[in-house]
Amino acid sequence: VKQRPVIHIFQEAQVPSKFDLWSIDVEGAELTILKAADFRRWRPTLIILEIRHNDPHFVNKFSNLVDKSIQSIQLLQQQGYRVVYEDHQNALLISDPIGGAIFK
Repeated sequence: VKQRPVIHIFQEAQVPSKFDLWSIDVEGAELTILKAADFRRWRPTLIILEIRHNDPHFVNKFSNLVDKSIQSIQLLQQQGYRVVYEDHQNALLISDPIGGAIFK
């Protein structure tokens, strides 16, 4: 599979600036995808992100993937997202540009 920057894919697909859900599961390349994203131009309300920092199998054997997982969460938090759920494989983040907003 040929790799392309996510912004090119979003442009070609004419993804609207605001959309509901972005699920990112790219086998360890999540941080690369997130670093290339333009959150000023495209702002999903929810992001489901594959993570590895809560998975005991990865914590003990693949520290590089664990570090990238933590960095991915931190990058999204810097972009105004808040973690609302985590398990050992995925995190759900919500766009929270004003910090601590309660959505009903």
